[in-house]
Amino acid sequence: MGACLRAMQWLVLGFACVSSPMVAQAGIYKWVDAQGKVHFSDSKPVREIRDIEDFSDKYDFGRDFDVKVVVQKGVLAVDVKNRIIIVVKKIRSILQKDFQVDLSDFNSLTLVLYKDRDSVTALFNQGRKTSGDRNIPAFYRSSDNTAHVWQNRNPERMLEVISHEVTHALMRHRYQRIPTWLSEGLAEYFEQMKLSGQAIKIPISAYQIKKVKQKFDSGSFIELEQLTMLPQTVFYAKQGQGEPMYGWSGALVFYLLASEQNRAVFRRLLIHLKDPSRSDTLAKDVFETHYPGGMAQLSADFYRWLDREKFAHYY
Repeated sequence: MGACLRAMQWLVLGFACVSSPMVAQAGIYKWVDAQGKVHFSDSKPVREIRDIEDFSDKYDFGRDFDVKVVVQKGVLAVDVKNRIIIVVKKIRSILQKDFQVDLSDFNSLTLVLYKDRDSVTALFNQGRKTSGDRNIPAFYRSSDNTAHVWQNRNPERMLEVISHEVTHALMRHRYQRIPTWLSEGLAEYFEQMKLSGQAIKIPISAYQIKKVKQKFDSGSFIELEQLTMLPQTVFYAKQGQGEPMYGWSGALVFYLLASEQNRAVFRRLLIHLKDPSRSDTLAKDVFETHYPGGMAQLSADFYRWLDREKFAHYY
């Protein structure tokens, strides 16, 4: 019975997520028929039914969030555009409802898509003293609340890049300072998000976990305490030198979101992010206080988990 209820919960969540923007305005109702069978529908039953529950407000994720997609050149398939809007709204919704990040004042976002990657890089480098990476596929500009993205020929990869940058945009809107491992780890997490039938599915990155496992199996791995305290410049320098810093960060975030007990600790991290002066030692302080056994036990649990099967997360 518990599995059935779980499946029905996913059905409701999935319905809200995969509907088009027009359909998303409809209501969502749970009701019980005369035989005691539970139903979910997008319209209120017209006949006399008992135990009707209105989930419309709870699952109307896009009601107060406007996502605009602008294509600079060329065309974008309508279904791809709708998927972009759905994915962006869902990331904001998960951050708000599941991770308790207050984004009530982040009410709109514009995504500008470019046919070639050089256009994105050129725009990114405007006004900078040094040129950036010629391979920049996307970035977010807070001054006008726009995310600029290369319109990759592979729509799936483009959606991944958009998910990554939108996560950064939402988190930076709420918090003044975010430890680099947490910022990139959470962006890596949402980058894997897929629309899977009637549910949102987030598997772990097969590419990143493979790189992490290779390091771990060779005995060359980073201590979690060191990872969580690395300055931004050192983090990205190590990534540029071939160290899978994104992989380590993404794996740690995935582990922290893999059980309700760990999620409670993760929410503590986000609560304490409101105090920017603590960002350097934030993770260590929170883990020592709220993870059973502290940082040492977390490290032991995490490295054991790397060898286990990792199940996708559903929302």
